[in-house]
Amino acid sequence: MSAYIVEDSTINRIVTWIAELPDRNSGPLRYLGRSLPIQLPIGCERREAAEKLARDLLSMNIAAVHARYGEADSMMPDEPFTFAWEHSGDEWQLLKSLTCYLYQCSEGDVPQRELFKQLDTFRAQVAEALATSVPQYQEAQWA
Repeated sequence: MSAYIVEDSTINRIVTWIAELPDRNSGPLRYLGRSLPIQLPIGCERREAAEKLARDLLSMNIAAVHARYGEADSMMPDEPFTFAWEHSGDEWQLLKSLTCYLYQCSEGDVPQRELFKQLDTFRAQVAEALATSVPQYQEAQWA
């Protein structure tokens, strides 16, 4: 298994969805906002909390790469991490970004961290919400 530092846009996309999901009132993920394992404050503190969460995600990613290779400095991007709201991609892209991020963080003791567990729970919630929203699921027999 290999690990790498994910792109800023991956972390930013995950954090943006977590921050904005409680405000969504349409789409297959609209009900997840009430049961998110990671909650950010509303109002003016939201951006500050989102930036902190993004930095925590980056730190966790670096820790996993360090656990895998013994160092992570050579794998760091040339530009320092910058948080920005990332609105690219739909719910399916969110699922793929979460899956990629968690895979890259699956080294050392990182999977035992509370934040990793919360993200993994969120990924499972997103996957179930998406799976149950497609016509094939709706048309399948219950039993």
